Order: sequence, then structure tokens, then C-alpha cells
Amino acid sequence: MFSIKKSIRLRFLAATIPVMAVLVIGSFLVLDRLITDVVDNLSVRFAAQQVHYDRGRTLQPLLQEIVLARKLARSPAVISWASDEENRLKAERGLVELESFRQVFQDGSYFFAIRKSGHYFFNDANNGYAGNQLRYTLSPDAEKDAWFYVTIKNPVECQLNVNNDSELGVTKIWINCLVMKDGQVVGVIGTGIELTKFIRAVLDVDQEGVWNMFIDATGAIQAHPDVKKIDYHTLTKSAGDKNTAFQLLDDQKSKIRLKDLMGQLKSTPEKIETVSLNIGGNKTLVGVGYLKEIDWFNLTVMTPKVWALGQNFVPLAALMVIGMLLTLVFSAMVINRVVLSRIDRLDQAVGQIKENDYTLDLKDDEVDELGRLTTSFVEMAEGVQKNRASLEAEIVERTRDLVVARDEAQAANLAKSEFLAMMSHDLRTPLNAVIGFSDMIKSETFGPVGDARYVNYLNDINDSGQLLLSLINVVLDISKIEAGKLELIETEVDLPAFLQRSVKLISPQADDRQITLKVECDADGPALMCDQRPLSQIVNNLMSNAIKFSDAGQSILIKATADDKQGYVIRVSDNGIGMDGDGIRKALEPFSQADSSIARNQDGTGLGLYVSRLLMNQHGGTLEIESALGKGTTVTVTFPPDRIIVS
Repeated sequence: MFSIKKSIRLRFLAATIPVMAVLVIGSFLVLDRLITDVVDNLSVRFAAQQVHYDRGRTLQPLLQEIVLARKLARSPAVISWASDEENRLKAERGLVELESFRQVFQDGSYFFAIRKSGHYFFNDANNGYAGNQLRYTLSPDAEKDAWFYVTIKNPVECQLNVNNDSELGVTKIWINCLVMKDGQVVGVIGTGIELTKFIRAVLDVDQEGVWNMFIDATGAIQAHPDVKKIDYHTLTKSAGDKNTAFQLLDDQKSKIRLKDLMGQLKSTPEKIETVSLNIGGNKTLVGVGYLKEIDWFNLTVMTPKVWALGQNFVPLAALMVIGMLLTLVFSAMVINRVVLSRIDRLDQAVGQIKENDYTLDLKDDEVDELGRLTTSFVEMAEGVQKNRASLEAEIVERTRDLVVARDEAQAANLAKSEFLAMMSHDLRTPLNAVIGFSDMIKSETFGPVGDARYVNYLNDINDSGQLLLSLINVVLDISKIEAGKLELIETEVDLPAFLQRSVKLISPQADDRQITLKVECDADGPALMCDQRPLSQIVNNLMSNAIKFSDAGQSILIKATADDKQGYVIRVSDNGIGMDGDGIRKALEPFSQADSSIARNQDGTGLGLYVSRLLMNQHGGTLEIESALGKGTTVTVTFPPDRIIVS
């Protein structure tokens, strides 16, 4: 009986063991395949979430700076300065605007390059260049300045460039925004983010087997954990000289896959795709996202099983020994609870952030990778919300301050205009009467005056009235020019004949001081298109100044030349007392006179050169002074070439 039972048991075992072996092996294969699929799916979703996370961390600081830089580029004060850099008042207003934005920029620095002059202005977070913001002058022939000339040819309003500025000794991700006026680029302005800080904040991923990089549309590496792989000066390089992500790939097939995927994402920037690529001899999973706002791509590179086959799947091996079928059901429930549901919550939170909804209900106390990712995501969302609220409040406050300042300036300007209009009437009326009556008495219209001393008094009264009236007229002219209400009445002026007449009219003043006036001008020279009244005022001011500050026996040269490139140039040169640099600056300010140890006191309001420069600006021209103490002065006024009329 025992032998029969034993035989049956053995046959049962013999029949069962192969079946059990088949079941175990089959279950193992099914489980292995299931785990592989789960691992791949988790890895893909993790890569996508990592790209979402990195996109938020990257775009927030960059977009904040881009918005501020674009607002600065559209500032009327900056545009006005770039269009008329020689205007000291506009330059001062422009610098004040730059300094106000410097305190808002994350990096605490700004730069401004003016296209016409090539002047490059810069200041850092320590205000280390206060009063000396003009750092150097750009040159189209200098390789280090090539970025500027490439930028102004690109129609994109704000562009990014990873660049090392050898002049300033800094390496940054520069935000270059075009300053436009009437559709023309007049300068480039912006700020930067220090490269090492950016890499530390965005690319330092505390995750084994995972690293990130950012590339531009050509594949050039703009940010990488290894700074040696970053492609600097991308804007000015040819395609063959760039450090690209394609150079990191092992085979042509991987390069084609990445390039095709980048093209697809450009048309659907909201999507994030994953692709298997060979990098460094290993098959890696790469998550790719397109950052449309800055025209960059974010690549998250990871080895799938480094992340997924950790301790979370160790219990599955033990459960497989107990029973494969039970393990399959139980593992599916565990995976859904431990991993997939948490990733779904993260995915929903990402959707909320996209809709600017920061009321997140996320809490994950687990210490695994997903727990750390969730904690980091919550911290990032809170930081983004605080920064956004702070920025909005600061913008509202700055806008309110600007509106108040604008209203005060408009009120002050209106008050000035009303005051001048009132004073012009009150002063001109009695002055005209004084001048008219003194003229009648001087000419003895109704009989002789009598005592000769009265005649001298009348001359003094008449001269003083004429001087005061001319001063009032000058002040009113300044008011009209600064208010933009001076209208030019342009005609063709025969400049050679005009200069001869002007010299003839002022000759008595020169003769009284025994000073010789010389004119050098081609009698057949071309005509000048301008307003003759301001032209007379400019020429008379320059000749009167030259006469006042010249000694007896000296000579003054008035020279006019016409050139298709330089324009119509008039120079008034004397060899009188001259001025130093500070004297030149004062001479161009209103109500100021040059002062030096050897200069004599002269009557005058100090408005002549200031008014002359304003009138030249109205004609699109310039006024420049060259002078040295004891060596004389040359004042040059230049009308643009398009005002030369060739018969």
C-alpha cells in the first residue's frame, strides 16, 4: 500500500513539477515583461515631469528678466537718449531710467549699447561704475563686439546669448533687447544672469543617473553641468564651430531622431516628448521640451533602470516566490498607489500651474525619489508665486510713481509756459515804449534836447532797452524750442553772400576793438536750406563771442565749406583767451559763462551758445567747441549733407 501511494505521489510530483516550472517560468517572464513596461512607462513619465519641472525653474527667472528688459527697451527716456545722445538732458534722464531698472533686475546689472556712437554703458549690482557707466566703444572690426552687430540684424525683439565679456570680465546669459524708433534699431539694451549661478540653480539635479542641459534651435549647448561643453558666443559662430548636443550622440541615427523631434516640438511647444538615444556608449532615455519664449530646448537625460529598479521593486521579488499570480495583482495595486497615483497628482499640479492657479493640495511625506520631486515642485511653485506677487506689486508701485512724476513735470512745464507768456507781454509792452520814445528824443523829433548829458542818458536808456528786449526774445525762443513749438521757415540761403552781409553788419563792433574779421568762403559755393532768422542768430552769436574774447590787433576767421559726406560746415576761429574743459561745459549751459584765471569779465546772459546749439539741433545739425586756455577758440556748426542745395 505504501509503495502504491509513494508511486502515485511521485507521479503527481513528476507531473506537477514541470507544470509548476512552466507556471513559474511563464509567470516570471510575464512579470519581467510587465515590470519592464512599467519601468519604461515610469521612466518616460518621470522624464516628462522632470522637463516640466525644469521648464518652470528655467522660464520663471528668465521670463521675469526678459519682461523687465523689454519694458526698459521701450522706455521713452531710453529711446530719446539713443536717438539724440549728444543732448545732455536726455542722457541724464536715460541714465536715471537705467539705474532705476538696475535695482529691479535679478542680477542687479544692466548694459546699453547705442548704435550710432557704439558707446557701451554698464553698471553692476555693487554700483561699482556709478558716474562712469560708459565702459568702452564698440567697433565693427573687433571680434569681441561682433555679438552687437549680429543682434541688431536679427528682427527678434529680445534674444539670449551665452557670452564672456572680456572687457567687463564676466560670463553671463545675456538678455539682448532691441531699442527701436520708427522701425529702426537705435540700440541694444538688457541685463544678464551669471552663468554659474544659473547652472547651480537649474541644472544641479540631486538624482543619480539624471542630468539636464539646454540647447538653442541649432543644437548649440547654452547650459550644461560641465561648463566646458557650453557653446559661448553662439551668435557670432558658424555652424561648424559650435559645441552642439549632436556631438554628444554616438551615432547618426540618434542625431537624426533628436533633430526630427526638435522640429516637431517647435510646431507643438506645449508637448513634451521622450526618445531613446545612445550617449557615451549607453542607451539613455531623453525627455525633450521646447521653451518657446526663449527659443531653447530642455533635455533631461536619464538611464531608466537607475531610477526605477530601486527599493520599490524589491518586495516584488519576494512576492514572486510566494505566488506569481498574487504578486501580479498585488504589485499592480502597489504600483498604482505608490507611484502612478502620485505622478498623476503631480501632473494635475503642473496643469494648475499652467493656468496660473497656485492653490496646490500636494503633500508627500515619502523619502523616495517621487517624494523629493513633489517637495521640490511645491517649493518651486511657492517661490514662483511669491516672486510673481512681488514683481506685480513692484511694477504697480513703480508705475504709480512714474505717473506722479509725469503729472508733476507736466504741471511744472505748463506753469513755466504760462509764466513766460505773461512776462513776455508785461515786459515787451513797456520796453517797446521806452525804446520808441528814446529813439524819438535821440532824433530830436520835436526839437533839441538841450544839455549834452541828457543825450548820453538817452543813449544809455535806448541801449539798455534794446539789450533787455533781446534777452526776452532769447528766453522766449528757448521756451519755444524746449516745448517743441518752434517752427522752421526754411528757404534757400546763399550762404557766401549771407556771411559777407553778416560780417559787414558786425564790423563796427569789431572796429571799435581794433579786431580784423576775415571770411574764407567760395563765392560760387552751394546754397543752404534752412531758416534764415535762426541762422543769423547763430552766426551773430559766434562772431560776437569771438570779438568779446579777443584782444586788440587780433583777427577772427569765418570759414565755410561744403562736403557731401560731412555737410555744410561753418567755423568761427579766434586766437583770444580760450577756455579749459570745464569752461567749454559751462559755455554750453544756459545762463552760464566760461570762467578762468585769465578770462576778463564780459557782459552777457550766457545764453548765446546754448541757444545756438538748440537751433542747430532743430536743423538736425551739431555745434562743437575746441578751445585751450591762451590759445583761442574754434566753434564749428555743421548742417547735415541733405541741406546742401547744389544748383
